[in-house]
Amino acid sequence: MKEIKKISLLSVAEFAGILVGGIYLVIGVLMSLVYFVMGIFVLESSDVIGLGSGILATFLLALLVGVLSFIIGLFIAWLYNLTAKLIGGIKIELSDRIEVIKEEMKEEVKPQMFTTPPQVEVDDLVDKIPAEGIDDTFKTY
Repeated sequence: MKEIKKISLLSVAEFAGILVGGIYLVIGVLMSLVYFVMGIFVLESSDVIGLGSGILATFLLALLVGVLSFIIGLFIAWLYNLTAKLIGGIKIELSDRIEVIKEEMKEEVKPQMFTTPPQVEVDDLVDKIPAEGIDDTFKTY
């Protein structure tokens, strides 16, 4: 079992701010477009100013929600670190496969020698080419 003793305050805060603010932005823009399209059918005219102000408000609120989520993420990460100091962090179990892969990689790093020199392999391949038609290969026209 491994234990998460400490997490980075800034990384959690950035993650929370971008994730929540981004989700709010995408859903808000989609909802503004849906209201705009539904308004066309009801009013039989397009309310472009309403769409623009709705999208602007969505961007501003997404920014505000992102900043608040950043602050909340910062606070939660700080609380986690404080709690982890007092009673210990979250315990997780990682696969042992990682250790096996590391051992396999150490064995593969050993230098490997060619069984036959590369030029001998090329010469063998050239010898297998049929003799007829070779003269035409290097002629200049």
